[in-house]
Amino acid sequence: DILVNNAGVTLPQTILETEIDKFHTVINVNLLAPLLLTQIFVPSMIEKKRGKIINISSRGAIRAFPTGSVYSASKAGLQLLTQSMAVEFGPHNIQANCVAPTVTNTPMGDSAWPPSPRRDAKLAKIPTGRFAEPEEVADAVLFLASSQSDFINGVELPIDGGEGAG
Repeated sequence: DILVNNAGVTLPQTILETEIDKFHTVINVNLLAPLLLTQIFVPSMIEKKRGKIINISSRGAIRAFPTGSVYSASKAGLQLLTQSMAVEFGPHNIQANCVAPTVTNTPMGDSAWPPSPRRDAKLAKIPTGRFAEPEEVADAVLFLASSQSDFINGVELPIDGGEGAG
């Protein structure tokens, strides 16, 4: 059994401009939904004594950026929730991990990082000089869902072209 918590949303706002309804939307989609889906699916995994949970986090969970405070907080929470899942479900042969891509070439990534000096500065921090492709993120998820990752539990796998190395 495999659960991939892939839904995500960002509603860029500064801390002082953050509207409570938008705060709740981001937290509900990025953090609460993975918790609720895990509560629904894990009992079956426990019964079968096997399972994989892969949460889609973000490099934004460990690096603040302007207008991203709520998004970053939600993804940081998801990373710690993933570690808690690993500790709680590991004894049942259930692995919980997350992938943490940098900006990905998707409509959400494009809207959050439109062509601008800010985008250019972000790209300059990535040694490969580009953003991630959705297929690259999917390949990491497929690896974590496979038997090749059976002893990997509680990790955050960066998909960032080396951004975190610098």
